[in-house]
Amino acid sequence: MKFVSVRVALIVILTFFATLVLDRFLGERLPPWLTGLASPREVLTIGRNYYVRTDGSDANSCLEDTAESACLTWQHAIDLAAALDFNDQIVVIQHGTEEGPRVFTEGNRIPTLVGGGLLLIMGRSTPGNTVFSVEGADDFLLDKR
Repeated sequence: MKFVSVRVALIVILTFFATLVLDRFLGERLPPWLTGLASPREVLTIGRNYYVRTDGSDANSCLEDTAESACLTWQHAIDLAAALDFNDQIVVIQHGTEEGPRVFTEGNRIPTLVGGGLLLIMGRSTPGNTVFSVEGADDFLLDKR
C-alpha cells in the first residue's frame, strides 16, 4: 500500500512541476485537466480593465480610474496583465481620466501572453491627450517567440 501511495504522490509532484514549466516558460495554454492542478496564473472568466494615470502608483491594484487605484506606469499594468491566463477574454489597459495632456516617457515591453484573448492598450479619446515620447527606445516592444 505504501508503494502505491508513494508512486501516486510522485506522479502528482511531477505533474505539478511539468505544469509550472509549460505554463510559465513556454507560455502555452494548458489543457483544462492540467490547468486546474497547478496553474500559477489567475484564469479570467470575464474581461478586465487596468488604468494608468500620472498621479497613480505602481503599488495600487490598477483596477479603478482613480489616483488611489490606478497604476503610475504602463509597464506595471502590462506586467499585471501578463501574469494572467486570458482564457480568450479581453484585457484593456487604458489611460485614466486626467485633466489636460499627459506625456509618458518610459519604454514598454509586452511579453508573450497566455490563453488567447486580446490585450488592448488605449489612450484617451481626446487626440493628443495621451502622448508617448520615448527617446532611444521603442514606445512598446512586442516579444515574439
